[in-house]
Amino acid sequence: MSRLRSPRVLQLLLVLATLGCSSSATHAEQPCPRVEFAVVHPKASADTRPVRYGARTLHVDRIPITSLEDISEAHTDKDPRAATVFLSFKTEATGRLSSVTTNHSGIQLAFVIDSEVVLSVTWQGDYGLDSTGVQVSLQNTRRANAIVDTINRCLAKE
Repeated sequence: MSRLRSPRVLQLLLVLATLGCSSSATHAEQPCPRVEFAVVHPKASADTRPVRYGARTLHVDRIPITSLEDISEAHTDKDPRAATVFLSFKTEATGRLSSVTTNHSGIQLAFVIDSEVVLSVTWQGDYGLDSTGVQVSLQNTRRANAIVDTINRCLAKE
């Protein structure tokens, strides 16, 4: 039997071809996640949806303040050790964020990706969110980079 027809060579070629096809197809077909800021409520209602926050369940507005489509720019901190995501928003979304936070000290907000809360904060102070955007400080730089990479991949599709 020739070397190209040996079962081991054919198996290896099949495995390599399968890996090559599936990895590029998987990357190209990855759906964009829901990326949103939403108000957190103390209990479930018809206007909320459940999301995971560690071992807990939070209830956020079904209609978020912002969504992926509202993001105009995403980047991480220039310091590679910092696990910080910076998000800028389109004008309309900035207005909604400002409206929700201005004179609403104590309101709880969540940064949600799909059904997982990445960060939840209680807004303090009467000032509102300004037009410079949002800073999301995390504990894991890999996660911060992955979030920004995903957002930018999805923004590039638009």
